[in-house]
Order: sequence, then structure tokens, then C-alpha cells
Amino acid sequence: MNDMKKTVLKEKKDRAERIRKIRIACGYSQENMADMFEISLSAYKKIESAENNISLKALRILKEQLDVSSDYILYGEEKDFEQTWLSYSNCNRKDKIKMFLKIINYFSNDSINIRNENNLNKEELVNIINQLFE
Repeated sequence: MNDMKKTVLKEKKDRAERIRKIRIACGYSQENMADMFEISLSAYKKIESAENNISLKALRILKEQLDVSSDYILYGEEKDFEQTWLSYSNCNRKDKIKMFLKIINYFSNDSINIRNENNLNKEELVNIINQLFE
């Protein structure tokens, strides 16, 4: 295999690994991701195994639903802290609360399920906050 093919294969595997890590960090199963992308489970598994590339539609979905940049998926480029803080600072109050809860969940020993935070009603949000401070 020539150097160019090796490089392309490594980049494809790196992309697949970043997608897998995002899925795991979000607490999603492969089935959840396949549903989110509106593709079959086998098609999603091929993305994670680097057999297939991620589609533009799926990149758009990751950006819109999980705020994951295409640059990170495709090239591994992450926002630095200042860029992240600026994005957070410009969010509305509801999104800031969701981000706060995700951060708490990330660092929490208790795994409070806040996967569907877009569908939280006021009572569920109060329950989650109460659980955090018990």
C-alpha cells in the first residue's frame, strides 16, 4: 500500500473513532445514532468501523443536535477554550442550563440520564436538579 492510501485509510479510521467517542460521550447506543441519522443500524456500524464515510446529512445532524463541528469530525480540529466559552456565552438561558446539566452529568459519579434534554419539561428539570443536590 502506498503512502497516500495509508494516509487516507488512517484519516478514515480516525474519523470513525471520533464519531464513536462522541456517541459514547453522549451516552447513545449505535441504534440511537442510526435513528438520529435516519439510517439502518448496519449502515451506522459501517460508519463506526470506517467501512463507510459519514454523510453530509449526518454531519449536519451532529451539528444541529449535538453541537459537534464538522471540522472536528473530519479533521480532528477542536475549538479552544475561548471559542467554546464564546459559544456558551451567546446561548440563551435554556441552552445554558442544558449545558450546565450535561457538564454536571459528565463529572458526576451518578449517571443521571439527561439524553433527551430537548424534551425536558419543567418538572423533569426540577427533579434532575434536586437529584444533583441530594
